[in-house]
Amino acid sequence: IDAWCQRMLREHAFDSGCLFDEELVANERAMQREAAHDYWRQQIYVLPATALDTALGVWSGLDALAADAQALVDLDLPAGAAQGSLADCIDRVSSERAARLERLKRGWAERAREMQDWLDGWYDGKDFPFEKARLKKVHYSAWLQALAAWAEDPQAERPDMKLGATRLTPPGLHAVAKPDARYELPPHFEAFEQLMQALEALPSLASALRLHAAASIQQRLAWLKQQAGSFGFADLLNRLDAALDPARNAAAERLRERILAQTPVALVDEFQDT
Repeated sequence: IDAWCQRMLREHAFDSGCLFDEELVANERAMQREAAHDYWRQQIYVLPATALDTALGVWSGLDALAADAQALVDLDLPAGAAQGSLADCIDRVSSERAARLERLKRGWAERAREMQDWLDGWYDGKDFPFEKARLKKVHYSAWLQALAAWAEDPQAERPDMKLGATRLTPPGLHAVAKPDARYELPPHFEAFEQLMQALEALPSLASALRLHAAASIQQRLAWLKQQAGSFGFADLLNRLDAALDPARNAAAERLRERILAQTPVALVDEFQDT
C-alpha cells in the first residue's frame, strides 16, 4: 500500500501536487520530538501558575507530551483544534465547564433533601418497596448528603457518591425493588439520572488540551517536513487520499480516472495489515 501510493503520487505528480525532490524518512521520531519540544517551549513555558498546574496534570513533562502526541499525530484531527494558544484553550474550556457546572448545581441541595425525605418516609414502614440489604439508609443518606454538599460547593467537580450515582436513578432503584413493590418515584430521581448524564457530557479539560497539543504538533511536524523536503509512510496514504478528494484538489477527478486506467484491478495481499 505504501509503495503503491508513493508510485501514484510520483507518476501523477502534477495532478497530485506531490513534489519531485522529497525524501522518504522511515523513522520520524526525531522530527516528532523536535515538534513536541517546540510546543513545550512555545506553549507550556509561558503559562501562568494555575494554567501550568492544569497542563502538568495532563502531561508530567516533555516525555509524556511527546509520547501522547506521537499516539495522535497521524489522526485526522478536527479543523481549528490548534487555534489560539494553549492558555486560551485552558481559559475557554475551564470557563465553559464552570458555567455549565454552575447551572447544573442549581436546586440540587433542596432536591437531595426531598429525595431523602421521600426515602425516609418509606424506610421505617413495612411497605418499604426496596430491599433494605441493597438500599440501606446509611448508604443512601451518605449519597444524598454528598449530592447536597456538591451542589453547595462552587469548586466541587463531581459529587462523591460512588454506587449512589447509579443506584438512585430510576433503573437503579427498580433493580433493587421487591418483586411485589408498588411505588411511584418522585420526578427528582429521573432528574438525577439526567444530571449524572449531563456531568458525563461536560467538556473535558484534559481532552481539549490533548487535542490542542496534538493538532499543533501535527502542524509543526508538517512544517518541519516541508522545510526538510521529507515525508513519512503515513503521509503517503494521507496525501493520496487528499489528492483524490475533490474538496481538497481541483484535479482529483482527473487523477482518479488516470489511476483507474492504469490500475483497473487491485489485489491486496495480507489485507489485515491495512
